[in-house]
Amino acid sequence: MRRVLLVAVLLLGAAGCDWIFSDDPPRFSDAVPLTPPWTTMALPVAGARVTFSDAETVSIHHAGVQGAALADSYGTALQAAGWTLDADTSAGGIVNQTWTSADQSLALSIQAVDDASVVSLSILPF
Repeated sequence: MRRVLLVAVLLLGAAGCDWIFSDDPPRFSDAVPLTPPWTTMALPVAGARVTFSDAETVSIHHAGVQGAALADSYGTALQAAGWTLDADTSAGGIVNQTWTSADQSLALSIQAVDDASVVSLSILPF
């Protein structure tokens, strides 16, 4: 059930990010400050641009870095923050992982875009 919900959340998220697959500039091109709870997780955002951040979702653009290296860095940060990897359904160069902590779940998605990667983290509603 979690995997089905994770796929649904990721598909809905991708539908709202059609700029990833086009030549148009991103809709969220300006940097915004990182907000809680993301500020407490020591995420590897140095040199990256946070393009969206609220209590449930954060989106981070990493120029010049590809997904596999980012997956390791974000995984290390999430583990240090008390999260445990629950499922990894990554395929085709797209990272899709579900993490759990106490009574929360978190979706991590990383997609390569040209010579950059877009990282999305979302706290799931269960």
